[in-house]
Amino acid sequence: MKKGSAISDPDLPALVRRARPDDIDRITMVLDAAFSDDPVSRWVFPEHPQRDRWHRGMFRVFAEWSIMTGGAYVAEAPDIDAAALWIPAGPDTLAVPPQFPYLPDLQQALGPAYPRFVALFEHMDVVHPRDVDHAYLPFIGVLPECQDHGLGRLLMRHRLDELDKAGTPAYLEATSLRAVSLYEHLGFDRTRACIRLDQGPALWPMWRRPYGIEPEAAPDPPGRA
Repeated sequence: MKKGSAISDPDLPALVRRARPDDIDRITMVLDAAFSDDPVSRWVFPEHPQRDRWHRGMFRVFAEWSIMTGGAYVAEAPDIDAAALWIPAGPDTLAVPPQFPYLPDLQQALGPAYPRFVALFEHMDVVHPRDVDHAYLPFIGVLPECQDHGLGRLLMRHRLDELDKAGTPAYLEATSLRAVSLYEHLGFDRTRACIRLDQGPALWPMWRRPYGIEPEAAPDPPGRA
């Protein structure tokens, strides 16, 4: 089994590999820091003395889930400074099973932010494509002090290369127009759907067909822009 692939970036050499169970603590810390000021995170987790604890708790649950399904990746430079959580999805494999948001561990981890998390999940679930096998990216993040060195791009490029070889589409929700632009440069397109949270920010679902695959072999989900 390959432990990872060394990818040289003009700014920062890094090793990209699949995450292991012993990476969970570091992945949780990385994503917690990366999403601390994200507009959707701020909507789910408003200001509160315990906000940081609940915020970290959510990422720990997702990190455990993604590692269990084999879709978590990290970039080491030399510490783990970036992480991406991918989850397989499709007609027979739901990205997040219906019971997931209602697991007791998740409810406990999120505290009073749990109802808003469920509302977010239900908004996203309505527009999530179900009729095509694909890889779903709920989270990718880089430590704030390590941003702008290309680690996020390396993580994305590594996994997208794998998906291209397998002929597998990819799906995500961007949480800002800046993120939309970045993902468009990686081959993603916006769908017609736009998720608007009650008195909160918007999310833009995006879909990417694998390069080198005929459209009929990797169809787009309904509602492409």
